[in-house]
Amino acid sequence: TPYSGFTAVIDYSQDSTKLGWNRHRAFVGCNLSRQVREWNGQKYSQEDFAELVDKWADLVVECPGAPDATAANLLQMANDLEMEETRVIKVRRDPKTRPFQVQPPHGAAAHTTVYPRFCVKMPIFDGRPERTVEIRLKLEKQGAGFGFHVDIHNLDRFVAKECAGMAAELTKATEGVP
Repeated sequence: TPYSGFTAVIDYSQDSTKLGWNRHRAFVGCNLSRQVREWNGQKYSQEDFAELVDKWADLVVECPGAPDATAANLLQMANDLEMEETRVIKVRRDPKTRPFQVQPPHGAAAHTTVYPRFCVKMPIFDGRPERTVEIRLKLEKQGAGFGFHVDIHNLDRFVAKECAGMAAELTKATEGVP
């Protein structure tokens, strides 16, 4: 459905002939937020990724274990890769710092760091509080160049927590109703 959520019937009775039988309900919506839809399971070209980061730059926050993965550095990363006319020729992961090191063609000395994870504040469901989520970033070959694949790490846990919270709210909203 275009709008989904939890519905609780708060006037349920066994007698279906009663006038208000099953008519009074409480509803809590749970559509995935636009941010979740844009940041989870999507593939972006370098240019599209830069636009996405620019659009949500104010929501990129410091991530434990990845303090350099700021919005500015993510934009720089996407732009540095995009500027190379013949694109990237070699990608390796630095075993100490974990980010990828990307080498442009012709043995150039310049390297671009690709951050494998960073954090963004976003609501999981529309109308719900923002949570800090970890985005996992993969550099992928796309046609003649490279692009980015993004996923929200442990999204299923965030969804479960939000659903439990909404169920508790629904229970509270129906307390004392016969």
